[in-house]
Amino acid sequence: MPTLVWLITGCTSGSGLALTQAIAARGDRVIATGRNASTRLSHLKTESIAVLDLDVTAPLSAIQGAVAEAVKIFGRIDVLINNAGISRLASLEEASEALMKAIFDINLFGAIKTTQAMLPHMRAAKQGTVVFMGAGLGWAAMPFFSYYSMTKAALSSRQHDIYLTPYILST
Repeated sequence: MPTLVWLITGCTSGSGLALTQAIAARGDRVIATGRNASTRLSHLKTESIAVLDLDVTAPLSAIQGAVAEAVKIFGRIDVLINNAGISRLASLEEASEALMKAIFDINLFGAIKTTQAMLPHMRAAKQGTVVFMGAGLGWAAMPFFSYYSMTKAALSSRQHDIYLTPYILST
């Protein structure tokens, strides 16, 4: 099986960090990203793990620049895992506007912008896989997780793009 190159967002903790370690352990290469990743993840750097600062809430142009830099590290990216996300307990009626925007900016718009930045590179390579990390709460909300659930439901509706990827990459 050929070695794959993965770019994973949100690797500074949780599932992103665990995915980075598991994928590298199986012999693939990983570009682990996150806010201040060069500082927070410097201990992970090896021949198979590169670390790159990437804030998915940045403007699209900044994300495009980071993705272009990521492609240069190992020469390509085969798999993008849109993992970056946050969850905060807040009732629907009492959540601040800042909290609502933060959850949507990271969980939904960040994944969309990172995918927008990545697809031209995958299209040029005529291959690639894009993954959106969902959650069970995207199917059934729980009290105080309304905004998180909304973003995960929106991500799961984007799965249709994954099935179109072979068509998109060949045009």
